[in-house]
Amino acid sequence: MDVYNQLTRDDVMEYYKKMYVPQNITFVIVGDVDSHAVEAKVRELAAGWKRGPLPPPLIEAEPPQLSMHEVNQESNVQLTRLNLAFHIPDLTNPDVPALDVLSLILGQGRSSRLYQEIREKRELVKSISAFAYTPGYPGLFGVAAICEPDKRAAAQSAILEMIEQIKNKPVTRDELEKAKKSFISSALGARRTVEGMAAELGSNYFATRDLDFTTGYLEDLQKVTAEDVMRVARTYLRTNNLTVTSLNPMGSLDAQSHAASESERSAVESFTLDNGIRLLVCRDDRVPFVTFRAVTRGGLLSETPEDNGISKLLGKMILKGTAKRSAEQMAREIEGVGGSIGADSGNNSFSTSVEVLKTDFDLGLEIFADVLLNPAFPEDALNREKSAQLAEIKAELEQPMTIARNLLNRNLFGEHAYSRPVNGTEPTVSSVDRERLKAFHSKLLNPQELVIAVFGDVNASDVRKKVEAAFRSLPAAGQKHVATGPGDKTRRDQPVLVGEKVDKAQAIVLFGFNGVDIKSADRFALEIIEEASSDLASRFFIRIREKMGLAYFVGARQFLGVDPGSFVFYVGTDPKKVDAVKKEMLSEIKDLAKKGLTPEEFNRAKAKLIGAQQLANQSASILAYKTALNELYGLGTDFESRYAEKIQALTLEEVNAVAAKYLGTEGFVSVVVSPEFTAQ
Repeated sequence: MDVYNQLTRDDVMEYYKKMYVPQNITFVIVGDVDSHAVEAKVRELAAGWKRGPLPPPLIEAEPPQLSMHEVNQESNVQLTRLNLAFHIPDLTNPDVPALDVLSLILGQGRSSRLYQEIREKRELVKSISAFAYTPGYPGLFGVAAICEPDKRAAAQSAILEMIEQIKNKPVTRDELEKAKKSFISSALGARRTVEGMAAELGSNYFATRDLDFTTGYLEDLQKVTAEDVMRVARTYLRTNNLTVTSLNPMGSLDAQSHAASESERSAVESFTLDNGIRLLVCRDDRVPFVTFRAVTRGGLLSETPEDNGISKLLGKMILKGTAKRSAEQMAREIEGVGGSIGADSGNNSFSTSVEVLKTDFDLGLEIFADVLLNPAFPEDALNREKSAQLAEIKAELEQPMTIARNLLNRNLFGEHAYSRPVNGTEPTVSSVDRERLKAFHSKLLNPQELVIAVFGDVNASDVRKKVEAAFRSLPAAGQKHVATGPGDKTRRDQPVLVGEKVDKAQAIVLFGFNGVDIKSADRFALEIIEEASSDLASRFFIRIREKMGLAYFVGARQFLGVDPGSFVFYVGTDPKKVDAVKKEMLSEIKDLAKKGLTPEEFNRAKAKLIGAQQLANQSASILAYKTALNELYGLGTDFESRYAEKIQALTLEEVNAVAAKYLGTEGFVSVVVSPEFTAQ
């Protein structure tokens, strides 16, 4: 307004004289006229109109946008005006017809996706529309909405959610044809009047210098496919190409900021279904995703020495098709909505996961249940995956760290299941056939030992009904699963020194001590010791690597299991320095057991553990997995929320007592893998 109010009549006249010159004018006439007579008349009228100096328009190209821009301001309005816009090319770019179709499908008319979903179903906005603005210069693809101020964030999130859908799943044939017909009808409808025809000719010439541009454009628009629409959405509707602006009622932004700071993830709700499955639900509406996680007892503790590695093989095979869909169909369906699917096993459990946008909840749950309940285990896929797992086993046996870890576990755990490699061995994996795999799957799929977690933008009661229906066919089991092959652990009161000669340029040294199980109260103190012994400021790193130059890497790792695990110190070093490394590492370990952590090490490790846990648990997917495992192992659904308290409550004296208890023993296992190893 300051600039506008300063304008004078002289300013206006100066602008007029500069811009309204013959070479800057295009004259269009349409009607029942004689073109030659019109031309003659125009020449007559313009005969005295002289060309004037016309500065060329200098419109600099904007640099590419590298990150999302957002500006929210307040003004004297009653409702919020929200706009989201993405940079797109100029009118002559071959992608523009598909962008026009996209804008029609997404947000033009009462039957459009945005109108139906965000205005009608969710009632987040008063009005909403999408547009593709493509002048003779690069333009904008945008969405404009009017809403109540307290619904702005939800509306913005919902709009982006709908855009993600259209980027990952082709539009329907009906939507495509309707959009094309609508655009063509509008364009041709303008030709019904001489005004419309004149406007078309003038804009064609002004923007493209092609009087027949509209006709060719409509032909190109007819050729647009669903894949084209999805492609341009992915190309241009990116977060780093997005600018968001809003105009809001006075005082509303402060209120929204306060409300946002107060919002938190809801508490986990727990249900036991009729067949015994435990269902955990957590509402987290910060992003429009839903994660499905299933965990059950599995892994090494469920295997026998004869079928070692079958859990890992099951994790691969469960995704290779079901009774109703092939592996390719499954992948196409889940990836078609921008989702993901996976399965894996470890030492104590077997897990399956699916993640989708919340609008694809039903499809995600249906595939999730189908994979768990109805795997087909096709013979050809089984042969391929066995071959792949055997290749993994061979590759692992070329890695000095894997060789050292396997040696340590065999000597630390004796006949216990934890002594065996998670991937199995060549003979055990080779022996697995389809019938054995089916029987193992049936054993693991025991409702008494199955926990399902559904975390995301969901309603708990709705989730319970749908999960109950999806898993109703799984009959209740009479008893909980009993591990088939733990075996007995070796007890020692003297060090065990083992090694292997491996023709590699690197040597590995390990010191392994008996550890604790996941329910042990000592686990938290050992986690502090693990963290303090592994970072770049640890006594081991500073002395062994930095000061003495004896190590490539050095640290500690605690393995927690349903049964007691281990606490291991590891070093990667030059083969010629193994003896010096063993001596210095053992000296530092004994010093740690005797004197404990310093206050500085203790406080640093506590802070890092708490911070790392909070960062990891930002992800609903990670939190769902950890919470499901905690419930499976009997730790409770609130374990993650209590973790920081457990760590924070420990004193330096308590931690150092635990260090002495577990690391002060002589019953450890020492492992050396080196090209120069010789048995003593």
